[in-house]
Amino acid sequence: MAVIVPGGGMALAADESQSVQAAADAPSRTISVGLETGFRGFLGNRGVVWTDSSTPMVGIGAAYWIDPRLALRLGFHRSSHHFQRITSPVSVGMSDLSAGMAFQFVSMRASASSLRPYVVVSAGYFRKTEKDLAEDVTDAEGAYGVSGGVGLEVPVIPSKAALQLEGTLGTVAFDDRYSAEFMSEGIDDLTGSSYSLSAGFTVFW
Repeated sequence: MAVIVPGGGMALAADESQSVQAAADAPSRTISVGLETGFRGFLGNRGVVWTDSSTPMVGIGAAYWIDPRLALRLGFHRSSHHFQRITSPVSVGMSDLSAGMAFQFVSMRASASSLRPYVVVSAGYFRKTEKDLAEDVTDAEGAYGVSGGVGLEVPVIPSKAALQLEGTLGTVAFDDRYSAEFMSEGIDDLTGSSYSLSAGFTVFW
């Protein structure tokens, strides 16, 4: 109950009531788990050589929320690609295991039904397996990479489930990035950034 006192006591009481209500409406989350699908591609010379199959990138992720805006994340993704050598086609399977952080640009007391834009940074281990389809030869390589991006969390069931839209740009230090294999086609190497566009469904506890 608001009490009128000199100096605006009623306004102060109303502000405190609104703050309590905002805190009650803020999302309560400690752990989240989600599935996602989307597209992973490459820019630069690798993007010229590699083409992407109709198989989408798929992934699974989990996060631990330090507070309503900041989370530590783990993720695993897999995608398929292919390219053409002079003698034969090659299929590529790529997977990554990454760890990172996400920070949401909202008030600590934002409503659980609010849209929540965020930025994300991560680092991880990438593994690609190339299979020469003509000679039935497989070559595997692992490398470390980093990425950063932006996203938007759209509540589906406030404090319980959300749709997450995300785009990232990164780099992976594969050994073949300085390969001269395609020099005859005017492609000096296989350098180029990686990028991904994804949509996911996440549940919170």
